[in-house]
Amino acid sequence: MGDFFKEMAFIVIATLFFSLIEGVFILPAHVAHSKALKKDNKPNKFMKATSGSMEWMRDKLYKPFLLYSLRNRSFALAVPFAL
Repeated sequence: MGDFFKEMAFIVIATLFFSLIEGVFILPAHVAHSKALKKDNKPNKFMKATSGSMEWMRDKLYKPFLLYSLRNRSFALAVPFAL
């Protein structure tokens, strides 16, 4: 059983390492050539709907919960421990 977990740990560490390399070096190069960064790019219906729903969640759900958690720090600490 120990040999299996030793090999599994190596695979997980190697995967995370290569993912880090890809995220630092390769992904920014792909994003730099993306059409999404152009100034004249107009949002389509899907982008408008997604953006609108994300703004609604940010303003109506996340912000009140964050403010409550900042005011009641004991609650914010108790919830992760309870879970």
